[in-house]
Amino acid sequence: MLTDLVRVKWDNGSDGEEGSFRTEGGMSRRLPRLRAFVLSCGLLLGVAAGVWWTLSHPGAHGGPPTRPSVHTITVLHQGLRVYWYEPDKNGRSRLTDYEVHYRASGAPTWSDAGHRGLSQPAVIAGLSFNTSYEVRVRARNADGAGPWSMTESRRTLPNDGRPDPPKPPVLKPADGLIEVSWTAPAYTGGRPITGYRVRYTTDAAATWRSWEPGGNGLIKSTTTTISGFDNGQTVGVVVAAVNGCGQGRYSSPIVEVAPVQALSPALRAQTAASGSVKLSWSDGPRSATLWEYRWRLQDGVWDRWTRIADSDAETTEHVVSGLTEDVRYDFIVRAYTAAGAGSPSNVASAVAGLTPTEPIVSLWYGDYDASGGATTRGSMPCSPMPRTC
Repeated sequence: MLTDLVRVKWDNGSDGEEGSFRTEGGMSRRLPRLRAFVLSCGLLLGVAAGVWWTLSHPGAHGGPPTRPSVHTITVLHQGLRVYWYEPDKNGRSRLTDYEVHYRASGAPTWSDAGHRGLSQPAVIAGLSFNTSYEVRVRARNADGAGPWSMTESRRTLPNDGRPDPPKPPVLKPADGLIEVSWTAPAYTGGRPITGYRVRYTTDAAATWRSWEPGGNGLIKSTTTTISGFDNGQTVGVVVAAVNGCGQGRYSSPIVEVAPVQALSPALRAQTAASGSVKLSWSDGPRSATLWEYRWRLQDGVWDRWTRIADSDAETTEHVVSGLTEDVRYDFIVRAYTAAGAGSPSNVASAVAGLTPTEPIVSLWYGDYDASGGATTRGSMPCSPMPRTC
């Protein structure tokens, strides 16, 4: 079977002694004229001039996959969590499994960790405290198993009564914040877990900061929200469990990126006083440092962005004045954060208000005597409310 095929065409030479083949991509080679010939990159049968044939691409890789590479091993008290990079090439077919073997360092035989499928990490359980183990991983596809990775060695934790590190937490980015959740470790040192400590980094682990919501460094639940980020920042988070014997080790770091741009606000517009429209919005970014708006005559050309003075994350409305009365305008707004301008809002429309005038309304009135009889009749102008007539 030929894989990763390229298309090749044979052309007769003018002298009848030699010809050339060329690929659809334009590659050309001069060859002796033959009815059948063998190329190092595959087999091509040429039986007629000007006919397209196929051969294996020189870069094709068939058969089993190449070797994976172990990049992280989290040490537990009685086990190991193993993570790896995928092989450079999967072979002739897609990967089906990873096999993980282990042994006590220096032991003659390997044991199968029982890992099947493509998920990570592989958890090696039932190991002894404070013991060095060797680990290796290989990938498998329909054609068989590939070569083993380089062997890595780690020592399990001593029997100190502290809990294992949790698995890496799950991070969910939102506007200017990261929602963090995790699961309790299976091994707790034989004591109940009293809480968790969370740390984060925004500079590729050069420095770590403790997250202490409400001034409390011990988080009782398995969720927390870390705020105060600039949109677009890359954030790494680790979690450690605590019991009566103290704090266990931190989890392996997990990385997530806060949204690149601020969330789009939801804008509403309504007619206000003379030559004015009131804008109000919701769902703006919590990290906004200022707001600005833009307007146009309906379906016309947008005017430049205008910054709203003294606006910040708490600003949710603004009155645009100086417009032409009784004319409909379109508006959009956007926020600025430390990462720059956010996404514009939806387009909202309203008619600029009119200057109120005092209408003349004729109302009949009457004067009455003590007995209720009418004595006079007439009319008078009535001004707008709240004045009375």
